[in-house]
Amino acid sequence: MIIMIDDKFNSRIDKNNKIIHGLKKSINTVATIRLFNFILILFIAYKYLKIGSSNLYLSFLLIAMGALIVLVMYHSKLKNNLKFANGILLINKSYLDRIGGSWINFSDFGEDFIDKTHAYSNDLDIVGKGSLFQRINLSHNYMGRKKLADDLLYPKYNIDQILERQKSIEELGSKLDFIQNLEYASMNTKVQDPDELITYFDQASKNSYSKVMKSFLKILPIIVILISIVVLSFQIKPLYILVFFLFTLQIFFWLMGLKKNDDALEKVGKYKNNLEVYLDLLKVIEKEDFQSPLLQEIKNSLQADDGAILAIRKLDMISEKINMKHSGVIYIILNILFLWDYRSVFALESWKKQYGNRVSQWINSIGKIQSLSSLSILNQIEENISFPIIVHDKKIVAQACGHPLIQIEERINNDINIVDNILVITGSNMSGKTTFLRTIGINLVLLNAGTITLSKEFKSPIMNIYTSMRVTDDLKNKISTFYAELLRIKEILDYGKDHSNTLFLIDEIFKGTNSKDRILGAKNVLLNLNKLGLIGAITTHDFELCELDIHPRIENYHFAEDYVEGKISFDYKIKEGRSTSTNARYLMELVGIEFID
Repeated sequence: MIIMIDDKFNSRIDKNNKIIHGLKKSINTVATIRLFNFILILFIAYKYLKIGSSNLYLSFLLIAMGALIVLVMYHSKLKNNLKFANGILLINKSYLDRIGGSWINFSDFGEDFIDKTHAYSNDLDIVGKGSLFQRINLSHNYMGRKKLADDLLYPKYNIDQILERQKSIEELGSKLDFIQNLEYASMNTKVQDPDELITYFDQASKNSYSKVMKSFLKILPIIVILISIVVLSFQIKPLYILVFFLFTLQIFFWLMGLKKNDDALEKVGKYKNNLEVYLDLLKVIEKEDFQSPLLQEIKNSLQADDGAILAIRKLDMISEKINMKHSGVIYIILNILFLWDYRSVFALESWKKQYGNRVSQWINSIGKIQSLSSLSILNQIEENISFPIIVHDKKIVAQACGHPLIQIEERINNDINIVDNILVITGSNMSGKTTFLRTIGINLVLLNAGTITLSKEFKSPIMNIYTSMRVTDDLKNKISTFYAELLRIKEILDYGKDHSNTLFLIDEIFKGTNSKDRILGAKNVLLNLNKLGLIGAITTHDFELCELDIHPRIENYHFAEDYVEGKISFDYKIKEGRSTSTNARYLMELVGIEFID
């Protein structure tokens, strides 16, 4: 099956390579024709100047120059097409990386969203190096990344919303071209947080100048230029001093408002590149027809009234004006002649008044589609997938459930059967206990985000997740590993008191203390979790915890190993009942430590 998944992207790569080869050939051909055309223009111009006025040579010259303009435009179009084809080629290769495991080298792993105090993120590898975010993220701009991180870390969707999201993700799973075009639109952009820009536009627009002053500053350049044209054209020398005075007056107004105007224009100019990206993203979204209600709703929110594309295009043009300040002498001339900064401020105020309160909605809508696109990628790169079934019972039941961060060929799938109970999981080191916990948790994260799970079937209610796995000491605050774990488990118990729909996952409970305290503490924790009616799983090496199966909601499961010719092997399959074996001696011998009886 993995070969078939690879083939889909390999065929796209082959297609793109052929397109790239053809475009390069066309670009070279057009470049050669341009060169000959330019030489022809020089030759015709030489003949025209040598012979004198000749309508024939003038006609040839105009035709050749027109042809050069067409060739330049066509050459530019071919280069843009080549850039796009190369971008799509890289995107398809990244899909192969996601399938083959090289995604671990992707530069964006959501480092800015890491929160070690989060209820489950650190333990389940949701963001950070080697994370789910790193594997599936397709967004290269801030809002798309943030929406994906929020969907994975802070989902707040009810059943109806999750079902709508499933329909959207299922549809996006069949729109690979759209998904890749959307990714390309933002892939060459530096990530920037638009909150400052959104806040700026959300604020009620107020004119920085009075109506009278605004009208005066708009009309003044027109009057000055008209008077100057008349005086200089007719060489009315006595009025030269008037022209000088009028331009001096404009320079005075420009310098007087320089600081105030800079403050008003700075934020928009700063985000010029992002505005261009949002415009490109909007163009991709506008061209696509959607069937699912959620995607239609998002697209409609971008097309309401004048539509986001027209508005962002207008803002982009204003941004172009603002960025003339980086043009040196031209910027100075524009202000002397037209009071350019004032005109930019007035245009920006007008835009802000008409569209400002909708910027946040537009950027958020774009981010939503990008997040949904990222969540749909598992449809393209995984086998053995299904949309989870939302149930109301307190249970998580799954068939052949796998972990999305383990490569397909190395992944061992397991059934999950948590039906209003607590699993006490025992087993040898490296047998698969911790991975099993993470498999349950990360698939529930996918369910809560509204996307597919890696299973043939996955049934569960919407549940909160709380884990205790990678607990470490804190030397700075003088907190030992054992005490840190106590604090974490206290968080789980406190949270569970107010949220009965919570799944807990605890790995190697109280491993940081002596066996007597560990067993006593672990038993007490299990009984408290049981009393709260929470469901979940706990792994341990202490068989004494298995004795708690006298309580109806506590059940024993285990992972086992085999020994063949002195070598240890694991099947990584969960089994009912408690473990009956240990492997410390074999592992010590495996690494070359002599075992002394």
